[in-house]
Amino acid sequence: ASLVTRMTTDVTNVQNAYMMIIRSAIRGPLMIVFSFIMAFLMGGKMAISFLVAAPVLAIGLIWITRKTRVLFQRVFRKYDVLNNSIQENVMGMRVVKSFVRQEYEKQKFERAAEDVCADFTRAEKILALSNPLMQLCMSAIMVFILYVGSYLIITTRGLALDVGQFSALLSYNAQILNSLMVLSMVFVMITMAGESAKRIVEVLCEESTLTSPQDAAFDVKD
Repeated sequence: ASLVTRMTTDVTNVQNAYMMIIRSAIRGPLMIVFSFIMAFLMGGKMAISFLVAAPVLAIGLIWITRKTRVLFQRVFRKYDVLNNSIQENVMGMRVVKSFVRQEYEKQKFERAAEDVCADFTRAEKILALSNPLMQLCMSAIMVFILYVGSYLIITTRGLALDVGQFSALLSYNAQILNSLMVLSMVFVMITMAGESAKRIVEVLCEESTLTSPQDAAFDVKD
């Protein structure tokens, strides 16, 4: 039952994560880095607000990863139990019917399905916090730029910050926000695929219990 789950669900998770990495996870960080650079070139000291949000995002993502890793480990093990229940019912269909155990098997399957659903829902709820966390940080930066930037434009009459620099900072903030939203989706897939990859590696690294003796005979007589 576990082998079937690892060859289907886990392999699919790794494939999806790999596709998102080569499509989005490379473009997103590059957009963020160059937006940071251009924000500092255009906005000067005002762009320091972007660096304040970086540690907050890092701490939040690390906390989310630690919380969900344990849940996904448990979920994938329960996937195996659920698949085992299905296999038993398919292979032993005549036995279940002969001993009139239909209701028992239904309850057994429902318990396994509810366990998977409960843990998976809890893990997804925690993972879903990554998107609003990123939006909150970028929205706070936007409010800061709007408030302080407009104040500097009015008080210094464009000497410390002009309208063009002000508009550029808002544009780069929007670009960073869009890139972070894309990375949050990739982050969810990578977190799931990380546990799936460990389960696949366990199969690849498993040593066979059938071993050849030291004095094995390799030549077979006719």
